[in-house]
Order: sequence, then C-alpha cells, then structure tokens
Amino acid sequence: MQVNDVVELDIEKLDHQGRGISKNNGYVFFIPNALPGEKVFVKINKIKKNIVDATVERFITISKDRINSICPYFEKCGGCDLLHLSYYNQIIFKENKVKEIMDKFCKYKFNINSIIKCNDELFYRNKVTFQVDNAIGFYEKGTNKIVDINNCKIVNKSVNDLLNILNDKDLIIDVNKIIVRNNINNQLLLIVDTTNKFNKSEFIELVSKYVDSIVINNEVIKGNGKIIETLNN
Repeated sequence: MQVNDVVELDIEKLDHQGRGISKNNGYVFFIPNALPGEKVFVKINKIKKNIVDATVERFITISKDRINSICPYFEKCGGCDLLHLSYYNQIIFKENKVKEIMDKFCKYKFNINSIIKCNDELFYRNKVTFQVDNAIGFYEKGTNKIVDINNCKIVNKSVNDLLNILNDKDLIIDVNKIIVRNNINNQLLLIVDTTNKFNKSEFIELVSKYVDSIVINNEVIKGNGKIIETLNN
C-alpha cells in the first residue's frame, strides 16, 4: 500500500473531528466527508506507520443520514465538519463524543444527559477566527491554504455582515488573523493581528462604525476591549 493508491473501504464510525474511520489490512484510515455505513473508494494521501489519511474518490453506497450541505465551501473548508450529516445525527455524534471522552479520561462515572436541541441549526456561532493572507476565510482541511469565503452558514449573521466589509482586499493587506465575537445584544468585538506595515488608520475608519470594540495587536483602539455576554439572566 502506498500514496495515491485507491482502496475500497467500509466506513465504520466517525472520529472526534467528524472524519470517517475504516480499518483495512492492519491500517486505520481517516477520511473526511465519509459517514458510517458508506462504502467508498478512497485515494491515499499520506501514510504514517499504520495511520492513513485519505480522501473520497467515489461513493459506492451512501448513508441514509447524509444530507446535501448548503455550504458551497464545505468540501474544502476546515471551518466545520458535519454539515453533510442530518442535525438529529449531529446531536447523537456529539453526545457519544462527550461520553467517550468522559469514559476515557475521567475516573468517576457520570450519567450523561441527552443533548438539548438548539433552536438555531444555522447561523448560531458567536465567535470566529478568520485567517488572512491576501484573502479572508478558513484554512482548507489539513492545510495552511486559505479558503476565501464571503458567507459562513454557521456564524452569526452580524458576523457575516462584517465579513463582507472585511472582504475588501485593500483593507486586509498586512493582516494575519481576525477574531470576531458577538453577544446576545448583537455587540461585536474585533481583535486583529497584523504586521508592522499595517495601515491602522484606514482600517479603523472603515470598520469602526460597524463594531463596538476594536483591539489591534493587543492595543484597545475602540471601546473597552471586551463585550459582556448574558446567560440565564
């Protein structure tokens, strides 16, 4: 078995990153975008001892739990892992993940309650880290290559509105990373990591009216450098 070989596999379960797992001839395969119960042809990308990273070349059988992802970036983007799985089965996956972690690392035994369903299956995330390098987005799965995006299906809509402003290539020159936090009152905190060449004044002028607090290279530029979240009053 070697890199670029194509192998037929049966997917047995998901790992904690949402990758499909299959065992074959003493090797353990990890395959993104593959679900339990599916039979697939995979292409081998990397082999390290008995661990194999692979990608799906073709589906032979498809899981009944698979759904069409509404995100056009999903297959490449590393921002999320489970948009190809029905929400009901996402909950089961996360519940089992908690149980497995507690069983493995905790000497005490707990009863793990069922996960409470979220009212918002999309646009729920209130914190995001955007990677920047002449484009803004998330790293491609398993790489440091940026997937340039203009809308994320799981972050708060206010964050997406800000993302559209930040997508100005002139605005993000010499920016390394941007963190955005949003709270229940729809306040936005912007944390920016830049190079020494960064044009701070122009950036502040263009984004200041859209956010409540700005921190650039650990210096508070607007607001008090924080937002307050409220949970259960």
